Amino acid sequence: MHDRAVGAVVCALGIVMFVATRRLPAAMLGDAAGPTLLPLILSWALIGLGALLVLQSRAARSSAAAQTLGSAKHDIWGGGRRLSAVVALLAAYTAVFNALGYLVATATMLFFLLAIFNPGRRRQNATVAVSFSILSYLLFHRLLGVFVPPGLVG
Repeated sequence: MHDRAVGAVVCALGIVMFVATRRLPAAMLGDAAGPTLLPLILSWALIGLGALLVLQSRAARSSAAAQTLGSAKHDIWGGGRRLSAVVALLAAYTAVFNALGYLVATATMLFFLLAIFNPGRRRQNATVAVSFSILSYLLFHRLLGVFVPPGLVG
């Protein structure tokens, strides 16, 4: 049930994002994609992943393993503690994003987010967090020219 509800919410958010993106102004001179390319890609990804999650939860619900987990009242959010930690982490991330800059703030936020959902694997979490931050910085800032706050490294 949780997966289906989350999938439906993600799909709905993707649709809202798609509608909002279509209202952005048209491309400027010399810019074929304009400001809508990345939001359109992300909205389609949200719609597709949300729909996939809904379909996957339907298939899992019919299996015996999913019924066993459902009867045990399996709580994916750890009694609300994980959800509260994620909300607090994202609030802190937005508060320090400009001061610390993209690389430091994102790597730190991802490390703690991974520590919440993948505990006990500090080296792996740190590697994933730093690698993702650097690769996304190179992709968006260097390759696509998206401005990100330089912060401490800049």
